[in-house]
Amino acid sequence: MGGLYNGPMPRIHLASLLFALSAAMTACSSSTTVDDGSGGNGGSGGGSAGEGGSAQGGSGQGGACPEGEMHLYHEAGCGPEVQPVCSPPPPPCADPFCGCDGKTIYGCVWTSEKYQHVGACEGDDAEAR
Repeated sequence: MGGLYNGPMPRIHLASLLFALSAAMTACSSSTTVDDGSGGNGGSGGGSAGEGGSAQGGSGQGGACPEGEMHLYHEAGCGPEVQPVCSPPPPPCADPFCGCDGKTIYGCVWTSEKYQHVGACEGDDAEAR
């Protein structure tokens, strides 16, 4: 069988393999949170939401999203009670939302900024950005 070793694995290689596997599992199970300065208690998915959190899943306030996800607002509102939820990035489209500053912003079903209502802003300060 030219070059293949079918005997028991040397202990040094087995120890190295186990160390590499445990390091990889530790890296996958750790999490990093980023404080955006908003404070408060975030909720989590699955059960009831904590103060300022969301029962829809995600990180609640100030937490970093898992890789491949981003903070998106699923509900209208401009106050501190409205918090983003970690979600996969939406597909590209241009749904209008009236931003909290009175300017029309665009997203796709959800938006990365707080908004007053779905649909373009109306009135004197309804300029799109």
